[in-house]
Amino acid sequence: DRKDEILNALDQVPALPAVAQQVVSLPADPDVDAKAIAKAIEYDPGMTANVLNMANSSYYNSGNRVNSVQLAVARLGNKQIAGMVLGSSVAPIAMKEVDGYDLPPGALWEHSVAVAVACNELACSCRTGSSAGAFTAGLLHDIGKVVLGHFVHVDADAIRKIAFDDNVSFVHAERQTLGIDHAEVGALLLKRWNIPDEIVEAVRWHHEPHLSSDLHRMTANLVHAAEQVVTLSGIGAGEDGSQYPTSPEAAAALNIRPALVEQVLNETAKALAKVSSLFQPTLARRSS
Repeated sequence: DRKDEILNALDQVPALPAVAQQVVSLPADPDVDAKAIAKAIEYDPGMTANVLNMANSSYYNSGNRVNSVQLAVARLGNKQIAGMVLGSSVAPIAMKEVDGYDLPPGALWEHSVAVAVACNELACSCRTGSSAGAFTAGLLHDIGKVVLGHFVHVDADAIRKIAFDDNVSFVHAERQTLGIDHAEVGALLLKRWNIPDEIVEAVRWHHEPHLSSDLHRMTANLVHAAEQVVTLSGIGAGEDGSQYPTSPEAAAALNIRPALVEQVLNETAKALAKVSSLFQPTLARRSS
């Protein structure tokens, strides 16, 4: 297999901006308050503008407009703000074309945003508690494809033969051919970025949530179920999109039923355009 070569390729992925690394690490500390997170964001004028834009969007804000990062953090919570910052930082990477998965520019990001939104909808409908961690994990669940795409492209025939001829999960075919799959690659990348364990685990096991720890299994279940729902809609789905089985354990834990799937699909479709557009200021600024 080519696992060592793939692990070396992780070194080529750009590091997160300093402000993103700092903000994402802060919510894991129970002694950190909104002021500390706001202060970290306010050192970056561009990120400040993005956070305020998101906090005042119709998706996040149903009340009065907020005019400071501190008010935004107080209203939306530490984890939600950290997810916004992380999403803004990762969007330029995830917007690129991904060879090997038949994903044109923007398709992976659109799929990722849709899964994040579906995580929120599922968490609310299933009353699982806070969905902030799941939303962020949804944004990042397929980030490993950015690294693995080239290797999947090179070994495409072998991987497709295993996946489609033998009718097994695409991650199984990746592991058998390359020695590693995109979920594990994504988790390793997030660990390098010091992303909280809840998100790392959900990304690592989003195709096999029953293998995650008890502590973070609900987050993994939400990301798994959300991706299954989004795949039904075809949003940003690559060639591998239909080649991932549904986890019966996750479906049972969330009490997934046809009516719920239809509801989540409808709400996700309505919210997708709003949420995707929130990251455009970052993309425009970095490409200029």
